[in-house]
Amino acid sequence: MSELLSRNHHGPRALLAAVLALGFAMVTLFSVTSFSPASAQRSGYRLIVFKDTGAVGLGARIQGPADARQLSGTPRGFRKYVGAEGRRAANPGLTTNCDTEDEAVYVRAYTTNHFAAGAGSPCGGSWGNARVIVGKVHHHWKVLLATQDAWSCRGLRRHHVPGRLIKAAPAPYDAHHNCYNYKTQKPGNYHHR
Repeated sequence: MSELLSRNHHGPRALLAAVLALGFAMVTLFSVTSFSPASAQRSGYRLIVFKDTGAVGLGARIQGPADARQLSGTPRGFRKYVGAEGRRAANPGLTTNCDTEDEAVYVRAYTTNHFAAGAGSPCGGSWGNARVIVGKVHHHWKVLLATQDAWSCRGLRRHHVPGRLIKAAPAPYDAHHNCYNYKTQKPGNYHHR
């Protein structure tokens, strides 16, 4: 090693630079760069679309864990999450302007790479009165996007939301565009595996 350093005009500095470069490369290689669902990079997913059991076009109506059983083909953890959201919507607590008979969450579509699209009624728990896209992030289901208008093109790209999910559960915007670029104030079209 000392022979190598003595022949090299840079000496210990070159060795230090090489060690630092190797360390940087390893940190870059092993660091987490996205907070999207873990399997979002896989393109071989299956799309499940649920029939309307409540409001037209919103999908399966869920008011609690018992209703979540109708989400066949989905994992137990997802059904548990949706059942809890449905129970929260149907039992809004002290909110007096909510008609609990109609309050629910709706699941329109689910992908086997851990995304789902649905909607919440006015007292719809964390889904609120909006169309939502949920995803599994770090082993937990959570709302990734919510809108009463158009999906954010940037948000769809950031979370790598499958394009087939957006086609199955479009936000109420217009027939020619499936997202909106809120920064440029222009409609757009999102396409992802």
